[in-house]
Amino acid sequence: MKKLLLSLLLISTFAFGQAPEGFNYQGVARDANGDILKNKSIAIKISLLQTTVTGTIVYSETHNPATNDYGVFSLEVGSGTVGSGDFSTVDWGADKYFIRIEMDINGGTNFDVISTTQLLSVPYALYAKEAGNSTTSSDADSDSTNELQTLSISNDTLSISDGNSVILTNTGTSVGGKSFLVLSGGITDADALALINSDFGENTQVVRIINTTELTSVDLSNITELVELDISGNSNLQSVDLSGLTSVHQSFYVFNNYNLTSISLSSLETINGDITFKESGLTSLNLSNLVTIIGDLDMRNLDNLISLDMTKLTSIGGDFLISKCSKLSTFTATSLNSVLSSFSLQYVGLTTLDFPSLQTIGYSFEIFNDSSLVSINLPQLDSISNTQAFYIYYNPVLTSITHPVTYLYSTDMVYYVINNALPSTQVNSILATLVAISPAPTNPSLYIEGQNPSAPPTGQGITDKTTLISNGWTVTTD
Repeated sequence: MKKLLLSLLLISTFAFGQAPEGFNYQGVARDANGDILKNKSIAIKISLLQTTVTGTIVYSETHNPATNDYGVFSLEVGSGTVGSGDFSTVDWGADKYFIRIEMDINGGTNFDVISTTQLLSVPYALYAKEAGNSTTSSDADSDSTNELQTLSISNDTLSISDGNSVILTNTGTSVGGKSFLVLSGGITDADALALINSDFGENTQVVRIINTTELTSVDLSNITELVELDISGNSNLQSVDLSGLTSVHQSFYVFNNYNLTSISLSSLETINGDITFKESGLTSLNLSNLVTIIGDLDMRNLDNLISLDMTKLTSIGGDFLISKCSKLSTFTATSLNSVLSSFSLQYVGLTTLDFPSLQTIGYSFEIFNDSSLVSINLPQLDSISNTQAFYIYYNPVLTSITHPVTYLYSTDMVYYVINNALPSTQVNSILATLVAISPAPTNPSLYIEGQNPSAPPTGQGITDKTTLISNGWTVTTD
């Protein structure tokens, strides 16, 4: 799912002196290749959705901000060009609200949806405004003191007794640190340590380590939560310690760091955007505590990667792509249950591909050009939901595929398993599986040919092939 990328930072900057009419947003804009959009006029569309990520749009607006040298832009939600609704009438206390961000990198109206995220803390001054405008009372008793509560603040948390709390973020330098921490250029290890000590704090939400030439090691083990993390274009960087990081609220990029051999992410649990590793020198990657990826998993051109541990990962909301990791021989993802878009493995070094829990693929499934792959085990895969769904090809020693697919929701679906080494018994098994699918897909095609050595169906397989053809399938075998 190739798409534009946007890293977003919600910053509350309300004042108590008057009722506000908006809240601030900062973001880092990127193109579909992950490159930062520097000094560029873009268009942003903001929509507030009620109750769920697909709920009713109660308000929408557009903005035309310009990015700076770092791709950063700022805007105020509530002060854009209104598309629908009235920001001042949003009842913040009535329900949950989600903010959907769309972007056109050319500044027009051809918007791509970038993210939809719940506003976890109601903008507190807006909520206070709503309360201040109330003309009704729900006090059902005569005691005027039993509703009194205590308002308190501790560090960055504003709380009310018997109620909720909100985080008060700061956009500038303070004892809580800067919102953006940037290490770049000719910064040394000692310089980086000093900058981290002076600029990092509880307010730090975006960390960017970009285009450094002298930096070799970075210790960010005290970081537990970020909006965005970007480690890219560092010519001598060898190690990064992020062992305390548990969640990234938008996206995480690691690419073009050819000397990077170690990155500690042993505590990482949640990525609410994309996670990308490309063109780095990593030999192993431990993501064993990562449970959820809301966006894409993209790992490419990791020429030295041997092992990848994603033991606890259960779901990927976007694409699953691992490509050109030719030394990857150990991959653990035993808990992965669903990939909501496309699943693709290309040019890897695995001998066995085992996904014992994988049950649902939202779009297509593709495995090709693995010269070592002998077997594919997908014992729970029973649903592939879109067109041109199933591709396994050019795996010269592949002899076994196990899957129980019972549902192919598709028109003109293609089941494409060619130029492998499947024996006739395996071809017969696949034919039997497809005959049993109910209801049958519309205008489907099956290509199961080019096996080496040649493997035509035999016995019951011949009968099943005939049945598929009579049921509307186009079938080609050896």
